[in-house]
Amino acid sequence: MKMQRIQEMKKLFISKQSITNKELCETFGISIETVRRDLSYLESEGFIRKVYGGAALAEFSQAAIAVDEWDIRMKTNSMSKLRIAERAVELIPDGSTIFLDSGTSVYEVSTFLASRTNITVLTNSIRIAEVLGMNPKIMVYFIGGVIKADTLASVGIFASEFLANFYHLDYAVISCDGFVTDLGTTEQSLELAILKKQIISKTGKIILVVDHSKVGAPGSCLCCPVDKIDTVVTDEGTQQEVLDELRKSGINIVVAGSVR
Repeated sequence: MKMQRIQEMKKLFISKQSITNKELCETFGISIETVRRDLSYLESEGFIRKVYGGAALAEFSQAAIAVDEWDIRMKTNSMSKLRIAERAVELIPDGSTIFLDSGTSVYEVSTFLASRTNITVLTNSIRIAEVLGMNPKIMVYFIGGVIKADTLASVGIFASEFLANFYHLDYAVISCDGFVTDLGTTEQSLELAILKKQIISKTGKIILVVDHSKVGAPGSCLCCPVDKIDTVVTDEGTQQEVLDELRKSGINIVVAGSVR
């Protein structure tokens, strides 16, 4: 797919800084005409600048920084995120309407959803919309709004107006920047916290996917209060006393082991 190839090109430019047209043709098995169209697209984003016979990464490219930060986050505790995602999908029955946020753990959840049928997904993540949008078994609604460059997630008043059209969602699968067990989830972005709060108010069951590194980590904005969370899916690195405390609060705990 074109957008998947574009993402791979971005990673290559971040790694190599400059690439020839010939190298791009050979790497991706595409024609010179397709390479030129892809480079024009990347240039329009401000990601690269064309040079004779190829292209180079644009200086101070914000898009490049965003891709790099995303890749770093995806690689952090990557196996734990995969295990958590696999278990989280088991909690979502066929026929559900669900919200998926823009976190890396939730992105991994989206990659496992192909096993479900008749699913309706709302998401503010461009990456998740791209993953699921071509699946004929899944109806995807992308929540429009202003796009945050660092996360490729939509936020703002237009996103809130879009969500006003939905009365009830069965499930919301959310991630967080931090999780304080006696308070709830936290976010560094106020805009993302506001959007998630709107989702939470419309949702029957909240599933929090969180690896051990986020437990106890602070954040500037309280997002989902602990008494709103139905299930926490985490990894084996989360301390037992934390799990016991959450169980006492009536939260269902799922500890993900190895990927099956």
